[in-house]
Amino acid sequence: MNVTKSLLIGGGSVIGIIGIYNLMKIKRDSVEMKSSLSDVRLLSIDKNLFSGGIIFKADVIIENPTTTKFKISKPTVFITSAGRPIAQSRPSSGQIEIIGMGSSTIPDIQVKVGWGALIGQGANLIKIVTNILAAHIKGDNEALKSHIGRPLEVSYSTYINGTIAYKSEPVKIL
Repeated sequence: MNVTKSLLIGGGSVIGIIGIYNLMKIKRDSVEMKSSLSDVRLLSIDKNLFSGGIIFKADVIIENPTTTKFKISKPTVFITSAGRPIAQSRPSSGQIEIIGMGSSTIPDIQVKVGWGALIGQGANLIKIVTNILAAHIKGDNEALKSHIGRPLEVSYSTYINGTIAYKSEPVKIL
């Protein structure tokens, strides 16, 4: 009985030490990871006045300078205006493997900014949406910025095993 008890305590201790070592290794390696936004662009405009808005698309590049490979959840992309959140991508439980000593791109993360969040209440919604659509069709980014009437920034966060590994600084997109 004492031998069995000693083996169980010893085995539990070894498993605990290995677990703590692996957590420390993940924490150390995640700090060394580098990530950035790539190719943030206006994908489309949904004209529906009630459920529509501007849809942005972004890619996130993650570089792993360590030899350890990770599984991370898909990054969540946030759109803010003057530092205030107005939209975010849909959270995903999907896992993405980041290989050691390599780079991985997580492509095509979409964020829809609804007309209400973008323009606000009480504005002449039909006129503003029409002007935004016309500027988008012409490819006139300056007119698009003018009709939106507020700055837009994008940022993102990536997660390893449910803990924040990295949260980017906002980058101006419009």
